[in-house]
Amino acid sequence: MATRIKLDVFSLDKDGYHIRLKMLLNGKEAHFILDTGASRTVLDKNVVLEFLPGVDLMEHDATTSGVGSNDLESFSAVIKKIEIGSLVIRKYHCAILDLTHVNMAYQMVGRPKVHGVLGGDILKKYKAKINYETKTLTLG
Repeated sequence: MATRIKLDVFSLDKDGYHIRLKMLLNGKEAHFILDTGASRTVLDKNVVLEFLPGVDLMEHDATTSGVGSNDLESFSAVIKKIEIGSLVIRKYHCAILDLTHVNMAYQMVGRPKVHGVLGGDILKKYKAKINYETKTLTLG
């Protein structure tokens, strides 16, 4: 069954838009940026213990690159339960990156911090449809 999630669509500058949504990670509210260009869903390394107390981070040998950053140290961990609307994902192997650069950019324009990035892995698997007019994300 499909689930529809309300999105916060906002502009940081005159020509571009960002999409923010609420999710639950292990029952705690988290704010994520929806990024169709991100290959993986990512949790910010700086908030990992808030959502995954006692977690053992698994370090990756390779570094990761992203928009606005170079050679980020990459980790992974298992999130027991992710809830996006009525969609429940269990035992999700999540990438862990330092998103300080993202949150600094948001802070400079008065936007609240984010805890992670919802990326293409989940968006593709659950057949994501973004509707800018109604400001909703449908996952099925």
